[in-house]
Amino acid sequence: MPISPDEFRTRREALCEAMGGEGTVLLLGHEHAGTSYPGNPYPFRQESSFRYLFGLDEPDAAGIIDCATGTATLYGHEPDLDSVIWDGDLPPLAARVAPYGTMEVAPNHRLDADVASLGGVHTVPATRGRMHLRLGALGIEHPSRALIEAIVRLRERKSPAELAEITDAVNRASVLHHIAFAEVAPGRLESDVVQAMGAAAASRGWATSYSPVFSVRGEVLHNPHHHNELRPGDLIVHDGGVSSEGGYASDITRTIPVSGTFTAEQRVLYEIVLAAHDAVIDSVRPGVPYREMHDLAGRAITEGLTEHGWMRGDIDESVAAGAFAAFLPHGVGHMLGLDVHDMEGIGEDHVGYDADHRRSERFGIANLRLGKPVEEGFVMTVEPGIYRIPPLLERLRSDQRIGPYLDVDRALASTAIGGIRIEDVITVGPDGGSVLGDPIPSAADEVEALVA
Repeated sequence: MPISPDEFRTRREALCEAMGGEGTVLLLGHEHAGTSYPGNPYPFRQESSFRYLFGLDEPDAAGIIDCATGTATLYGHEPDLDSVIWDGDLPPLAARVAPYGTMEVAPNHRLDADVASLGGVHTVPATRGRMHLRLGALGIEHPSRALIEAIVRLRERKSPAELAEITDAVNRASVLHHIAFAEVAPGRLESDVVQAMGAAAASRGWATSYSPVFSVRGEVLHNPHHHNELRPGDLIVHDGGVSSEGGYASDITRTIPVSGTFTAEQRVLYEIVLAAHDAVIDSVRPGVPYREMHDLAGRAITEGLTEHGWMRGDIDESVAAGAFAAFLPHGVGHMLGLDVHDMEGIGEDHVGYDADHRRSERFGIANLRLGKPVEEGFVMTVEPGIYRIPPLLERLRSDQRIGPYLDVDRALASTAIGGIRIEDVITVGPDGGSVLGDPIPSAADEVEALVA
C-alpha cells in the first residue's frame, strides 16, 4: 500500500496548518556520502523529513513550502548529458515527482537565489556535515523549533498507509530472522549466517534498515563484528531490520541458542526477559508515559533476577533506585518510522520527551529514548534485555545507590549469557498495544524448535 499523492499533499497542508499558515519551510535532501571520495558513495538513504513531505528518493534535492499560499516547490536535477551517461535515461523532474502530489519543480541551481529572496526560512537541524555547510552557505544559522515541533507532531502518528509499510518491513525482517534460526549451528562463523541473510535480502531487492547485530557477544549492545565462531552453549543476539519499498524501517531482535536448546540457567534468564517484554505490550495504553513502561519492564527484571540471585533486597526499593540498570542499561524502546530511531536526526529530546516529561540524567534511565505519554497511532519498539557486562558490574559494585541491590559475585560467576534481548515493533490503538507483522516466534520452546 504505497503512500498516495493525496497523502503527501495532505502532509504538506497539515504542516502549514501546524505552522499557523505563515512562513516558508526549507528542507534539504541528502547528498551522496562518499566512502573515501565522492565518486565512491555509500548506499544512498534520503533525509527522512524531506522524504516524508516531498517523497523523492534521490540525492541533491531540496524542497520549499510557502505556508501562506500552500505552494510546494521541489528542486532537483533535470536530465542532462552527464546524467544520461552515468544514471541512464531519466524522465523529466516533473514526472519523477508526480507520485508525491502536485508540486512545482525547479532546477537545483535556482535554490540559492530563491532562498535569498525569501528573507528567512524555517528548517530542521542538519543531519550530516555537508548539509550543515550547505545551510550555512544559504545564510541559515539555526534550526526552527516551531518547525521541529510541527514535524514531530505530524510524523509521530502513523497513517494506515504508513502502518502497512511498517508491517511489510517487519514481515521482510521476519524472513531474515527465520533464515538465521535455520542457519545457526555449532562450528559456523557469525559471518556465515550474516552472509546468508544478506544474500536473501539482495536476491529480493531489499535494503536493511541498519547494519545488523549478530553476535555471541550480546553484552556489546551495538556490536558491529561478525567474526566469532558459534560454539555449543553460546547465545546469539540477532538485532536486524529490513526497509519497506517506501523506506519505512523495522527493528526486530531475537536471541538464539547455538546448541538448539537453552541451558537451564539460560532459560530462566530468557523467560525473565520475555515476561518483561510481554508486560509492556499488555500494559501500554494511550496517555501512559513510556517511562512507566520502562519501569514496568525493570520491575519484571528485578523480580526475576532477585529470585535468581543476581539481585537482592526489597523489590520496591530496588526498582525505585533503578538498580535494574546494571542489567538493562538501555531504554525499553524508541519511536520507529522512516528512521529506525524515528526522527532522532532532528533531536531525540524533541521526539521522545515534551515540556512535562524531561529526560532524566540518572544512569540507565538517561538512555531511554522515549519517555513521554504515547498516543494512538504511535509506533515504537519494545526491547527489554538482560546483559552480563563484567566491567559495568565491577564499577557498580561500590555504587551507593545501586550496589546494595546487586550480587555481583554471583552474576560474574555465571557464564550462561553475554546478553539476551527480545524486541518487537508495536503500534498503539485505542485499547492498547499490538505487535505489527506476522508473529515471529519468541517463546523459548518455539525458538528451540526452529533451531534444532
